[in-house]
Amino acid sequence: MISDLNETDIAALLCSRVCHDLISPIGAIANGMEVLEEERDAEMRAHALELLGSSAAQASAKLQFARLAFGASGGLGAEISLEDAGEVAHRLFRFLKADLDWQAEKINVDQDAARLLLNLVHMAGESLPRGGTVTVRCTTGPEGVEMEVQGTGGKVYLQPEHLGMLTSGPNGHDLDARLIQPWFAHQLAGRHGGHVSAEQTEESLTFRVKLAG
Repeated sequence: MISDLNETDIAALLCSRVCHDLISPIGAIANGMEVLEEERDAEMRAHALELLGSSAAQASAKLQFARLAFGASGGLGAEISLEDAGEVAHRLFRFLKADLDWQAEKINVDQDAARLLLNLVHMAGESLPRGGTVTVRCTTGPEGVEMEVQGTGGKVYLQPEHLGMLTSGPNGHDLDARLIQPWFAHQLAGRHGGHVSAEQTEESLTFRVKLAG
């Protein structure tokens, strides 16, 4: 049960999630290096170099994203530029099926707000396995920060347990590396008096949240 977990357990699950995302591109880099060491055929070596370049770019994009979405970039309590967050998200989306339409204001926000937005954007992108578009809106006002992340495409799907963890919290479910991201997003919203709402149909998925100023 989540109530039995301590801070070390939570950190371990977040690390597991990041490692899971990096296994594929890092493994591809290792395979490419093996081919270069053993292969003498020019065409095969060219293919290996292409694989190395693509995999290194993917690993870099995922690391930069994880640094902002899960880590403490700039130190605890720092503010994050949404323009910078958008650039990191765009690099990640080069390796997802969906396109990214980043319409967030060019402002600085609390680090928790930036983390929450990036996690919602990633989950929306992952919910579009056949492609589509993720549209991101984020504005600030006297009452706080308002976010809307919408994924649209021919087929939209987010697993029910992920959706439930994001909007309602644990509710008796065990926490594992698969559910750490929606749990983390739920916690980030709650820390600032917010609650993530979600609307899902066969062709769209929309997250909305308002954080107190």
